[in-house]
Amino acid sequence: MSTVSAEELRLLEETAEAIFAAHAEDEPEPGTCSPGLWNALEESGLTLLGIDEKAGGSGGGLTEAAALLRISAAAALPVPLAETAWLAAPALAAAGLPIPTGPLTAAAAASVSEHSLSAAKVSERPPTAA
Repeated sequence: MSTVSAEELRLLEETAEAIFAAHAEDEPEPGTCSPGLWNALEESGLTLLGIDEKAGGSGGGLTEAAALLRISAAAALPVPLAETAWLAAPALAAAGLPIPTGPLTAAAAASVSEHSLSAAKVSERPPTAA
């Protein structure tokens, strides 16, 4: 059960909507996200929303993270928020590894070692749904 209040959730949604609106006209290179949009999301702590603060995240829970993902999808901008906040960052946090800054993604491997997990930031430009 979420402990976020309706007012806190509304403020989070308004903040995210404002950030996406401010970058709606950005024209990133094909296959990339807007550096300005990513920086704004990262500086606001939204890229690691739902990740425990002890693991290097911004805190919050699934309610907040799902609200952000919904707003991101509605904005339809090429930004790897789901890959970062719902896939790569939680995997690193669960493994007890540091979460690097920047867009993240994950990929399947035949075998997994601590080295391959610590090198999870395999690309400066994770694939986006551009």
